[in-house]
Amino acid sequence: MELYHGSNAHFTNFDLGFAKRGKDFGTGIYLTTDRIQAEKWAIKFGHGYLYTYFLDESILMDTDNFKILIFNDYTREWLDFICSCRLDFYEPDADIIYDRMADNTSKNLSKILRKYYDGDISANSALAQVKWNIAERNQYCFKTEHALSSLKRIREKEVWR
Repeated sequence: MELYHGSNAHFTNFDLGFAKRGKDFGTGIYLTTDRIQAEKWAIKFGHGYLYTYFLDESILMDTDNFKILIFNDYTREWLDFICSCRLDFYEPDADIIYDRMADNTSKNLSKILRKYYDGDISANSALAQVKWNIAERNQYCFKTEHALSSLKRIREKEVWR
């Protein structure tokens, strides 16, 4: 399967040292099957790079060699997990985490998660506000060098807004 990574940085190899805390699954390198979404990440500041990688999908089932977490649905468990990673800086013990992306076009996403976390809104209310109605919106978070070694770089492309 092809995965895409958008960045304003030009690089040859991923470096977990540049990964930021407080993301959906904590510190890691995030990729998606949605090329258009990755391009949006790349041009967020006007100019960037779209990187394309190949991942052998069988790795996602290789639980003998990789610690894999998969979230297929928008559930309370998913919501609690995202809040823990974003707001408590929880770092899950996993090599690769997959899920359907929250609706990050909403400028209020962080506010909604905070309101849920603080108990100001219910899980059902938060889930209704953050879930995508588009199935293709997904993300793969590669949290370890071991996981990153499973990616094979195919190409890079410079992109502009």
